[in-house]
Amino acid sequence: MNYLKEDFQEFTNALRTLKFWYMLLTLTLGCFIFSFVVNGILLPHNFFAGGLTGLALLFYDSIKEYISFSLLYALLNIPIFIIGFREFSLKFIITSLIGMGIYSLSLQLTHGVEISINDPMLAAIFGGVLAGFGTGFYLRLGGSVGGLDIVGTVIKKRFAIPIGTVFNLVNIVVIFSNAYLYHFETALFTGVFMYVFSWSMQKGQVGLSQRKSIFIISSKPDEVAEKVLKNLDR
Repeated sequence: MNYLKEDFQEFTNALRTLKFWYMLLTLTLGCFIFSFVVNGILLPHNFFAGGLTGLALLFYDSIKEYISFSLLYALLNIPIFIIGFREFSLKFIITSLIGMGIYSLSLQLTHGVEISINDPMLAAIFGGVLAGFGTGFYLRLGGSVGGLDIVGTVIKKRFAIPIGTVFNLVNIVVIFSNAYLYHFETALFTGVFMYVFSWSMQKGQVGLSQRKSIFIISSKPDEVAEKVLKNLDR
């Protein structure tokens, strides 16, 4: 019980910081951007996505007459949070629950939105860039919407299987399912979306600025370092 009190205290302390609310604002913006992409591009073009959203899109095709996509995503998260409850801090679980709630709500509010891009390749690239940057920004600040991040971390801890391997296996299943349910070309566009999304998300996490570094090989390292530091001070 003591660790729960400590975790809860950590969360309440975070609530008092501007950083937490900035993260929450960024997470909300990112969730709405991704939701626009899901409802405006992925669903109309029959594209799938990576992670839990991709699995939800896979299941949604068969049960969309009975349940909304936003509710389906929330329901799929329930067993995931049960699994991850003992593996993560209370702060992370609560933050992820908030993020999952915001994402589910944004999916519902953007239901029926239209993004008029008829060309499937342009739609896949545009959607990947938009969703990737939106996701990367809030991930950089420690935001989370639950999903396979939790499952991947638990599997890594218990079975020493890398998180990337878990994601790759899920994405392969999603792509092949996309090809089976629709068309091979549709699955290729899904692959393009996933690739662009992953690239854009990484850029969003590190920011738009790029740092450059060089290696200097010299027999007088102290002298070179001194001159470099002097130039930096100018």
